[in-house]
Amino acid sequence: MNILLILLITFLTAGLTLLTGFGLGTVMTPVFTFFYDVKLAIIMVAVIHFLNNLLKLGLFWRNVSLSVIHRFGIISIVGGALIGAYLQFYVYSGTLKIFLGVVLIILVGRELLPQRGKWTIPKRIAVLLN
Repeated sequence: MNILLILLITFLTAGLTLLTGFGLGTVMTPVFTFFYDVKLAIIMVAVIHFLNNLLKLGLFWRNVSLSVIHRFGIISIVGGALIGAYLQFYVYSGTLKIFLGVVLIILVGRELLPQRGKWTIPKRIAVLLN
């Protein structure tokens, strides 16, 4: 029964993110941590995220902007994948669960507060990515 619930939530979330462009990790991480250990849940979310991105790439490959991939892809790989993998290996699951909970609460709070300005990557960092 749990697997059917997880598959349904994953399918609905993937469909939602196809339309909005974000939210898969934000929704699926708490769902998976409810059913599995936090480290396994994060790995499962990463696999689903990867497969979902391959699906989107297959559907929209003609409209992909290589400059955007070049600008944000490198920093995403270094910041998200490598640092995240390091934390997965060395940080205790309970600590990681608390950290993820705090990050998700901050992200939700940020969305609920009025926007004061547009955030962009500083030019001195963006130059390194070009």
